Amino acid sequence: IDADFGSPAVDVALNLQGRYQIGDLLAHAPDLDHDLVNQVLAEHASGVQALLAPEPSEPFQPPSADDVQAIIAQLKRDHAWVLVDLGLPLDDLAFSFLDLADRIVLNVVPELVALRNAHSMLESMESRGYARERIWLVASRSPAEGAISKVDIEARLHVPVVYQIPDDGPLVMYSLNRGVPAVMSHPRSALARAIRSFAQALVVDAGRADESVPQGGA
Repeated sequence: IDADFGSPAVDVALNLQGRYQIGDLLAHAPDLDHDLVNQVLAEHASGVQALLAPEPSEPFQPPSADDVQAIIAQLKRDHAWVLVDLGLPLDDLAFSFLDLADRIVLNVVPELVALRNAHSMLESMESRGYARERIWLVASRSPAEGAISKVDIEARLHVPVVYQIPDDGPLVMYSLNRGVPAVMSHPRSALARAIRSFAQALVVDAGRADESVPQGGA
């Protein structure tokens, strides 16, 4: 689910030309069913299906907490995995998604502004009652020359970094501008291997160790 309604990116990142977006479901919530939701999802060549956000120029009334619960419930009935891409700020709408999450992955880049924002987000989550053990801190573009070290990130945020995704600016740029995930275009790269390894860690964490992450899959 692309739930970054202020700055949606999933359609561009995956080069998806979906006819429908989440707004097309809201008129039918809470009476959603498999056929309706499946019609709205955009399918990627990897097999991933995406519930897209409206383009920023489109008028859009964000979903209510009840709408979010209905959409997530139907997606969970139809799919083994439901991933939500959230943006900023952490407002009531964002928390309506996070409240339903089994695992929260907080991505941070190793620079001071990002760490300050991450610290603020962690405080907001803690005030909401989320256990720190529920949150996985992932450092992207880490390690990298001039970047804040893993040890210093952990010292500033008081949360362990459970995974690091290596820096590969040219490959990320190539991937985003062509709408082809690096794990598909360059499956043997260090970046793709790290992403697959992190995905497998999530599989194990969810108690599904018998599942495997395809070498060229998303």
